[in-house]
Amino acid sequence: MTIPSIPKSREREFCDYCDNILNKIYIRYCGAEKVRSALYLSVASPILSDISTYFSCQEKERRLSNIECLIIASLYGDVASIAYQFGDVNTFNTAYITEQKWLSRANFRSLNMFPWIIREFWGITSLYGTRPSRFAFVLTTVIIVFGLFYSTTYLSYSDIPHLEIKDVNYPNGYCTFFEALLNSIYFSIITLTTVGFGDIIPNNSYARLIVPIEALLGVSLFGVFVAMLTRKKPYRKLSSFLLQNDLTKDIN
Repeated sequence: MTIPSIPKSREREFCDYCDNILNKIYIRYCGAEKVRSALYLSVASPILSDISTYFSCQEKERRLSNIECLIIASLYGDVASIAYQFGDVNTFNTAYITEQKWLSRANFRSLNMFPWIIREFWGITSLYGTRPSRFAFVLTTVIIVFGLFYSTTYLSYSDIPHLEIKDVNYPNGYCTFFEALLNSIYFSIITLTTVGFGDIIPNNSYARLIVPIEALLGVSLFGVFVAMLTRKKPYRKLSSFLLQNDLTKDIN
């Protein structure tokens, strides 16, 4: 893959800055470990704040290219790796989330739209796998919202278009409000998990449009769940990135 070039001075500036930041963070962690400082878990927080300010200023001055975004993402990946090594969970999560945001920005600016969509969906639904509570909230919301759509099939609305779903247990389509709500939530869960028992099926074009959308969301959310379970230990990324793209000769 051909990576767009940027002026050598910018490569040198970004790589030198990233290298100095990594050395500074590692030294602080080592010092905190030696003295067993009570502030051990927050030694990198001021540096991360400075990094964020620096890159924000760079972004305001000019639009950063996709390769610069990748270098920044590699820096945050290394910070996450160092924090993981020393057991600083808070800094690890912060650096990891920021790394994913810069990777998403790099995907968008290089017009890699499919990876960008996948990464954005991952961020919205679970904050890149770091917030199971957000994932549970999104999952519950999807089930309830689609369940409310399906509940209209059990109620009598003759004047407006509504879902028509055939339920073998209620051939006439009428039941109590509680039964309608319970059956709708049940059908929403079955659709989201793509089980499809067949006791309740879409029976008109409106329903056939809504049901597949929820099924596709269910497949996507299952992928997010698997990604959360299989998230791996970080590794040093900046040095690997520089070596792969032959940028080390410009900063030595």
